Amino acid sequence: MIGEFAELFDWLRAATSGWRFLFSSSYRNSTLARWKSNAWYYISWDIICGFSGIAFSILIAAGIIYLIFYS
Repeated sequence: MIGEFAELFDWLRAATSGWRFLFSSSYRNSTLARWKSNAWYYISWDIICGFSGIAFSILIAAGIIYLIFYS
């Protein structure tokens, strides 16, 4: 049970990483410093997860707005 909560927390943290990269200069600087020592495929995976997190959160917000105003 605790392991599932930890995994859920990791997924939520990954889902918000794109927004954190856009709006937090300290997170962006630490991420860029970490990327300097990583391979390109780790960096690509971080970028894909960041874009996906932003896209899914926008889709969820748009779905909620759609349900509120058009249902």
